[in-house]
Amino acid sequence: MTLSRMFTLPMPFVVGWLSDRFGLKPTLSVVLLITGLSTLLLGVFTGSFLKVVIFIQPLSLVSFFPPAFAALSLIDSRETRNTMVSFTIPIAFLIGGGLVPNLIGILGDNDFFSVGFMLAGGFIVAGAALPAFLKFRKDH
Repeated sequence: MTLSRMFTLPMPFVVGWLSDRFGLKPTLSVVLLITGLSTLLLGVFTGSFLKVVIFIQPLSLVSFFPPAFAALSLIDSRETRNTMVSFTIPIAFLIGGGLVPNLIGILGDNDFFSVGFMLAGGFIVAGAALPAFLKFRKDH
């Protein structure tokens, strides 16, 4: 499965091109949908199907960041962009690097490890609807 990690290197360039071609909102929605479904399926599949999902999940996960940062830069003025990023990154890290893995671990300790992945994936899938509500500045 190391091969899946190697393919993550060109993904930011690919998804950047897709964002330019199809727009940030649709690209973000599709990336979140694929990431959420693949995370959810980590808790569902076993065997060969699980290997396929383990290959797809990191590719879709790394694809989130280029359109997300591009969208973040278009939400407000240049003067407030640094403040938005300064607040967004630590909050996202606390949730995605602390809270969610902790909750999955707690569920795992209680023999519900797969449920943790399914819940995390479900929340990500639900987030796929949020880019439709983004409002960008007029002067971008």
